[in-house]
Amino acid sequence: MKQLRFAPFDLPLIVFLLSAAAGLAVTYDPQSGLRTLIALAGMIVLYGFLSRAANSARRWDAFAAVLAVLGALAGFYFITQAGHIAYDDKIGLIDRAAQAIAAIFPAFPFWKPVANSLATFLESILFLTVGLALLAQGNGRRRLAWGMVAILAIGLVFTASRGAWLGVLGAGLLWAALHWKPARWLVFAATAGLLGMVIFVIIRGDINALAEIPMVGQLAGALFMRPDRLEVYNHSLALLAEQPFTGIGLGDAFSMDYSRYELALAVPYLVYSHNLLLEIWLQQGLIGAAAFIWLAAALFTALAHRPDLKSDLRLQAAAAGLTATLLHGLVDARQYPSLWTWLPFFFLLGLCAARLLLTQPLPSPRLEWLLPAGATAIFLILALALTWPPVAAWNANRAGLLQIRAAFDNTLSRDQIKTMRSQSEDLFLRALAVDPGSPPIQRRYGLLLMEQERFSEAIPHLELAYQTKPNHVGARKSLGLAYMWTGDLDRAEKLLSGIPNITVELEGLAWREYNDFQHYQNALYTFLLLDRLEPGLDFTREMIDSLQRRLAPGK
Repeated sequence: MKQLRFAPFDLPLIVFLLSAAAGLAVTYDPQSGLRTLIALAGMIVLYGFLSRAANSARRWDAFAAVLAVLGALAGFYFITQAGHIAYDDKIGLIDRAAQAIAAIFPAFPFWKPVANSLATFLESILFLTVGLALLAQGNGRRRLAWGMVAILAIGLVFTASRGAWLGVLGAGLLWAALHWKPARWLVFAATAGLLGMVIFVIIRGDINALAEIPMVGQLAGALFMRPDRLEVYNHSLALLAEQPFTGIGLGDAFSMDYSRYELALAVPYLVYSHNLLLEIWLQQGLIGAAAFIWLAAALFTALAHRPDLKSDLRLQAAAAGLTATLLHGLVDARQYPSLWTWLPFFFLLGLCAARLLLTQPLPSPRLEWLLPAGATAIFLILALALTWPPVAAWNANRAGLLQIRAAFDNTLSRDQIKTMRSQSEDLFLRALAVDPGSPPIQRRYGLLLMEQERFSEAIPHLELAYQTKPNHVGARKSLGLAYMWTGDLDRAEKLLSGIPNITVELEGLAWREYNDFQHYQNALYTFLLLDRLEPGLDFTREMIDSLQRRLAPGK
């Protein structure tokens, strides 16, 4: 009887899928969460099929060709339609070239992919197709394969996704390092530089410190780490500090939670965190993030310990494609907003597993498990250290989930919302009893009180959060709004003046309080502050006069 063998990715993928199911259980939007879970389950089933079915070079090449053709078709469509679909003008020359080529072809925009999503899809398939081209037998097949490589490369250029270019450059350099010694020094230097930047950021405690690194920091900032991107990272980490164990739930939960609780906006602002590990952690919780760390560590450990890696071009091509996706994931992550972009990742993972299962296992299989287990353990230890004390963090995590659901679940009745907020408050108080100095817990509790219009009670908690982290825009804005709605317009003005687009936000809040909720006193305070920040607007004065008459004694 043939002994059953497991690929090094099997177990972490099972845990990854279970964490997605847990993310569905805690999300306030089960409909979108279910779509995400079904998509991930389908991708993992595909991985399982390919890892066992691609058990010969001929079968492997046939499956790889299917993905290569699919990628080439997507690339060709984007090249010919780039001028007609929602294309982001990032680099003028590329945009003009895309417009010129698209003008030759008729518009057929039945599919309008986001450029960064398509880049995520194409980058890994590019390396797989290069591998097929190098392996191709016969001039016809070779020309066809290199033609598809050209289409994929042009499509990738036209996306103007600098994160994808970074991923392709890094993965290509690693592939070259297998066969060319000078490339190994470049890899070593790049790795040392990256680790140095990470250590520097950790020591400074602020990702914005990257901008202080001479030349390298400026280049990284200009290309990949724009101020808005840094802001997203900081606020995504803040979200994780508030709900570290479960994340915020699977599906489309990020935009609402991020905008309301990190930026104190009334409308969704962003749809994802621009980092793959952060996105997985937010969607699938700490266990999901740990499973992904385990998976990535298992991949590179398995590759490093394969004596036949240098001679196995198929394994090299698939691994290079996966590496490109992981490197791109450091600065962008379109996998959850565009679920179809997961396809190449799990497809290539299955092809990698198939090649690994064809080779003889290592004399000591523990090597393939020891390093991934160590990397995962280190990640969990660091994560738990950042959330210490765990009892407070766990209670605050549970409170935050109830808070989000009470705010956004449209299926709840008023009584259910009231009960849920009461439960959330009880959990926040338990957390504060253990860790009263926690800024995230104090801020989230203050926001819960504000959601119940208990503005005076919210102020002490928001003040503590703001004093601890004065650069947190959500803490500053929330405290300013609390002052405003208690009638302390002087303090409110001092805090809110200078915040970008604050007058637009205040106008929206004023009308919402007036029209949607009939909270006329809140609306009056908001219009009064708006008049201070942007004086001379006729409609502001008219609304102030109208509301003052409405609220006058005897009215």
